[in-house]
Amino acid sequence: MSQEKENRSSLLLITEPKDLDKLFDTGRSLEQDICFPNNTSRHSTSSTMLDKPEKEIKRKSSNSSIDLNALALFKEIQIHTPQPKHYYSTDQKQQLLSLYGDNSRDDTIQQFPTLPHRQPEDRFNYYHLDTGCIKAQTLSDLSHPHLTLKELLLKENYWIDITCPSNEEMKAISKLFHIHPLTTEDIMSHEIREKCDVFRHYMFVCYRAFVHDNHQLRPVTFYNIVTKRHILTFHFDHVPHVRHVQQRVNQLQDYIEVVPDWINYAIMDEITDSFAPIIQQIESEVDSIDDLVLLYKSDQSDMVLRIGTCRKKVIQMVRLLGTKVEVVRGLMKRIEERTIEQELLNDMIAKIYPDVALYLGDVQDHILTMLQNLNHYETVLARSESNYLARISIELTQTSNSTNHVIGRLTIFATVLLPMNLVTGLWGMNVKVPGKDYDNLIYFFWIVLSLAVFAILSLTFAKRLKLI
Repeated sequence: MSQEKENRSSLLLITEPKDLDKLFDTGRSLEQDICFPNNTSRHSTSSTMLDKPEKEIKRKSSNSSIDLNALALFKEIQIHTPQPKHYYSTDQKQQLLSLYGDNSRDDTIQQFPTLPHRQPEDRFNYYHLDTGCIKAQTLSDLSHPHLTLKELLLKENYWIDITCPSNEEMKAISKLFHIHPLTTEDIMSHEIREKCDVFRHYMFVCYRAFVHDNHQLRPVTFYNIVTKRHILTFHFDHVPHVRHVQQRVNQLQDYIEVVPDWINYAIMDEITDSFAPIIQQIESEVDSIDDLVLLYKSDQSDMVLRIGTCRKKVIQMVRLLGTKVEVVRGLMKRIEERTIEQELLNDMIAKIYPDVALYLGDVQDHILTMLQNLNHYETVLARSESNYLARISIELTQTSNSTNHVIGRLTIFATVLLPMNLVTGLWGMNVKVPGKDYDNLIYFFWIVLSLAVFAILSLTFAKRLKLI
């Protein structure tokens, strides 16, 4: 093995720069490497599909969507994945409250006490309208009383939610569902950039939610792989959105056609709506701060801290919502392109729900409205902060002027008392002074009277000059 590496290194050293591309020639075209079929193959495929019978098309699509032989890999995987964190209270009597919003809709969440030896969580969640929700610790443990795992995977319009997959599990899942290595790399590296990528057989959507962690909002990214027949979601924390979407599907299954694209929309819509309570709380806080700044009471010592904390929340919300518009817009464009393509091919297998693009437009409108509100809140907070600091500056200036006025008065009084102190000091010296030979107090009263007259004249003169 080491000799082979040395041969490669020496070969790289002696190869001309213009011929380096030949060393890495894998025999694949560029479009195949990035999972985009070229135009000629697409046209040829479409013409072939139009000629083939419907059963053969269905068989081929089912065979190309998953590789059932990869199920054997899951039996060899040892379960050593670290358990995801729970962001719930360990005390059942304590209500779960957050600094950024009220979690009243999660009152029915089971409380998880912290135990040193807790049983492993059910990290794989299979959902279908026919079977309901099936939970298991690994994918191979998914079972139904009347269906095997292979039969579950051959169904259409099912949803598999996976929490904290290990590297071995991710490799097996990638082989089972034909997931591109770039997608696998983004999931396992916890890619934080929100995006919508299109591959040959699926769309890959990164969409960020959040969890409450010690009175803070911590981002959690959902990685959605949307195909024509199923949807896979990956995340690395326990979040309530999965349960909410399943409840929503159960309520609307009689009125809509539940397809993978609609489930993907429901997840994105649930994540987007989870920001609404926090933004409403920010709005109330902004209104309160604005009113208090206008009233301005002297006991508002924590106002700067309140404004700074609220601006921090606004910036965090803008950071979480800012890139979602581009993701939703890109997803709408891809879905419209796929819908047009399927209409041209007259493909009736796993047809995309036609109104998903309209629903995504509604999500986009919600995001834009939230961003506009957040920008308005940021403007109001900036104005309130500047007004409050201006009020403080004016108050400090007034206090300084008042202090200077008092000091000026004290200076005038000191100036008046200084010559009086000099006169009394002269009469207190142990030398010959006028009036020492008299036993009466005539000199004393004349001295006191002269000092009083001097003080009165000096203060009157200072007042005429408006010095006091």
